[in-house]
Amino acid sequence: QLPTTTADLKLASVTALPQPEAPWIGGGDLQQAAGRQPSPLAIQLRLETTAAEVQLQTLQQAGAPGQAAHLQRHIGVGPQRQFGAFVQQHPHLRLPPQWDGHRRHDNAGRGATQQGEERGETHSAIESAPVCPACPGSARWQHDHCESAALQVTFLGTSSGVPTRARNVSAVALRLPQRSEMWLFDCGEGTQHQFLRSDLRLSQLRRVFITHMHGDHVFGLPGLLASLGLSGSCNAGVDLYGPDPLDAFLSGALNNSSTRIGYPLQVHCVRQAADQGSVLFEDADLTVRCTPLTHRVPAYAYRVEQKPLAGRFDIARAKELQIPPGPVYAQLKRGEVVTLEDGRVIDGTNLCGPERPGVSLVYCTDTVFSEAAVELARGADLLIHESTFAHAEAEMAFQKQHSTSTMAAQTAAEAGVGQLVLTHLSPRYVAGNPVTPNDLLREAQAIFPNTTLARDFLCLDVKPSCNSS
Repeated sequence: QLPTTTADLKLASVTALPQPEAPWIGGGDLQQAAGRQPSPLAIQLRLETTAAEVQLQTLQQAGAPGQAAHLQRHIGVGPQRQFGAFVQQHPHLRLPPQWDGHRRHDNAGRGATQQGEERGETHSAIESAPVCPACPGSARWQHDHCESAALQVTFLGTSSGVPTRARNVSAVALRLPQRSEMWLFDCGEGTQHQFLRSDLRLSQLRRVFITHMHGDHVFGLPGLLASLGLSGSCNAGVDLYGPDPLDAFLSGALNNSSTRIGYPLQVHCVRQAADQGSVLFEDADLTVRCTPLTHRVPAYAYRVEQKPLAGRFDIARAKELQIPPGPVYAQLKRGEVVTLEDGRVIDGTNLCGPERPGVSLVYCTDTVFSEAAVELARGADLLIHESTFAHAEAEMAFQKQHSTSTMAAQTAAEAGVGQLVLTHLSPRYVAGNPVTPNDLLREAQAIFPNTTLARDFLCLDVKPSCNSS
């Protein structure tokens, strides 16, 4: 059984039954199916005692039932961001449907409260991380028998122009889990605070891509780079990519504030690569391309594409050949030629299927509708596109060189992407106003149904879709 309060829960074991009588796994207790003996250890919950939970214990001990009850209502165990992936990976558990929309609310803890504009709800960064020890080699959301996502996107800012109570200004983190590396797209004011409220590690930052030089996309960059230098955890250095003025902007801010950056910092201008359609960055796993957008100042969209993956390794065939399990399987999966202890020479390519397409995503802001953006996004698995205005504000969108929800959807439809995520919403669209973010979402879905509305701390796994080329 789980303790009655999350403050008591550090690392607790709970039980689960096989289907179809699997129990409901709730935040505070475990309901066992009548007449069935539970199977051992199916899931663990790793939680941190937050400041709000400590405050709750103090209030209870001090005899303040009213305040304690108020706090108790807002402290609970919720699912991690990748809740859908967790459910798919664990069919032996049945989880209550109300978990899908539940979020931990903790004003005093590490996950700062975010008032939900979309539904009038409260959102925050989630601190709990379910781990299934029944799956071999388990790590958070990663299992030997379930391929982990190659790219993970976390929205750190989704407002345009100025921050709101619910949305910070533009920033999107791209995590590369298989190599413990992170890239950042745009860095509006307060982005480093958003890092503190998420489970991202700033020390993993390796590359920053800036779309254009408007303040809501760059004002957070000098402070973030300075903090990274003070932490002393960035020996590999950071590469910056952006418009021509980026270097002068950073030099002025850092030099005039006498800020010392104690790690390698290199700025790359992207204009030439964008104009020529050449590769901006490439390594063994990924390529990055960019293209000019249509905005009041020079602006660029970026496409990150994973190179083709090796074909799936046929474990059954390997066992038929009596190849002993072990590190040799990894070599064979990479297509290497391996000599076994008994002298047999095995060509790994004979045990692997055809190459599989890697994932691809496109980050496109700020711009009015652009054919160049359509071409860059062609066949991408995920398109992150600005949606500053509703369709009714199309005239203003053209004047300010921004996109409407329908322009973003039209770009997604013409490019044939797998999924569209709307971001960079005008602060005018909040709950209670005549037009809300949900209205923008519905406008886009009328053209491109597989559209999602971004919110701060939304985390998405990017996996290959049928659109990948």
